[in-house]
Amino acid sequence: MEANTQAALKPVAVTSSPVTVQQPGRLSLSASATPAQVSAGLQQISLSLSVQNTGEADVVLDALPLPTVTSTGSASANGATSPAGTAGTVLPGA
Repeated sequence: MEANTQAALKPVAVTSSPVTVQQPGRLSLSASATPAQVSAGLQQISLSLSVQNTGEADVVLDALPLPTVTSTGSASANGATSPAGTAGTVLPGA
């Protein structure tokens, strides 16, 4: 009702373009190490982490921290190389 005249208001039809609502991004991670087992000595292992977006919406990655090495017992380890920067990488939705 219009406040000044008390007349009924007749709203106008509104049209808009369709809107798509997506499910959020869903990250699936898998890690592997080769070889799976090492013995004492100067052996190198390679660690790999794969990321896949199985959700509908895109996911933008932030910068990952540098890897850290944790040793137990008398073992020791050093990181030889670090992965390339991932900041700003877009993982498209499925």
